[in-house]
Amino acid sequence: MWTMKDQYDVVVVGAGPGGSMAAKSLADRGVSVLLLEKRQEIGAAVRCAEVVGPRDVISRFIPVDESWVYHDLDEVWLYPPNGKQLRKDFPQCGMMVDRKRFDKALAIAAANAGAEVRTKTQAMGLERVRDGVRLTVRHMGREHKIDARAIVGADGVESMVGRWAGMKTALGLTKVFSSVQYQLTGIDGPPNVLQFYFGNEIAPGGYLWVFPKAGGTANVGVCVSPSCQKDLKALDYLDRFVQDRFPYASSVEMVMGGIPIGGPLKTFVSDNVALVGDAAHQVNPLSAGGIVNAMEAGILAGGTIADGLASGDVSERSLRAYDRKWFEESGNLYRLHARLRRLYYKLSDDDLNRLGDTLENLVMDRSPNDLYSLDFAKSVVKTMAWMIPKFRFMR
Repeated sequence: MWTMKDQYDVVVVGAGPGGSMAAKSLADRGVSVLLLEKRQEIGAAVRCAEVVGPRDVISRFIPVDESWVYHDLDEVWLYPPNGKQLRKDFPQCGMMVDRKRFDKALAIAAANAGAEVRTKTQAMGLERVRDGVRLTVRHMGREHKIDARAIVGADGVESMVGRWAGMKTALGLTKVFSSVQYQLTGIDGPPNVLQFYFGNEIAPGGYLWVFPKAGGTANVGVCVSPSCQKDLKALDYLDRFVQDRFPYASSVEMVMGGIPIGGPLKTFVSDNVALVGDAAHQVNPLSAGGIVNAMEAGILAGGTIADGLASGDVSERSLRAYDRKWFEESGNLYRLHARLRRLYYKLSDDDLNRLGDTLENLVMDRSPNDLYSLDFAKSVVKTMAWMIPKFRFMR
């Protein structure tokens, strides 16, 4: 076993999509970087529905490799509480991927750029020292001290790096989804369709999904708001749905976890520290998606830290350039989505059925490109005027 060095320019904690992209961005700039993953295998265990962006988006970060792509996704089916099926063609709106292989490919890209990658290495604590930070890690039962000019916390929703740095990262009940997913086999259905189910009896405050993989398997999961879920757990809602819709299917895998959907942190940085991905709550509050967001954040954070190292300043003031860039690109929109999420919590099943009818009238006969036009935005405002009284709950 080779010896772990005791000093790097930057240590990245967490080898998910955000962490790997941060490490790659830094290594591309000639920065000495160590990428740590606490598990023995990058990409495991999968706590994800395994849908990523379309090919043209993912190829901005890494060449698309068919070995980790199940198939492209071309259609979306929505089911409001009344069970009405709303179908919409969205050619190549995303890809169904094998997250274990996908995450490994991103980490390999970071390694190929020059980053050192270590698995089964867990960050145990952080302290500030004169020239930066000192990270305590445990690898194969032994503790090591590593000095760095900066740390990137990409250690997920349960991020300890942010807490150690004194950042406010706590989540309230209205700002987190409780989520659980089965990988089911023995399911018939089209392989290129994303299915979403809504309703307070199905997934209060959230939604339930059926995402096809290959060979009659699919990821079937639910995310619910703990503030809305009454006396049942997320697993109870999922089990009830599976028993009703797929009584003869078998589960070959189950994962569960929390998703931060309350909107991004006010700041992602502290002196010598930057957070990315779930650790920074950079998840779309409406869709709960966060893979591409994390990758983009990793690139921005890595570039900002590299600039700070070049100028000799990785203080909070210097690193706030990362905050500004991210909020310019995504953050302000996500804050609006967070407000809309709070509105969604207040909708009854009748409201959701009416919303489904609205979507059918507005969306289903339009091309995907039309959905980004000003005329479409005006139609939405006019048609959904019945929801205006409910906006008082968004304050």
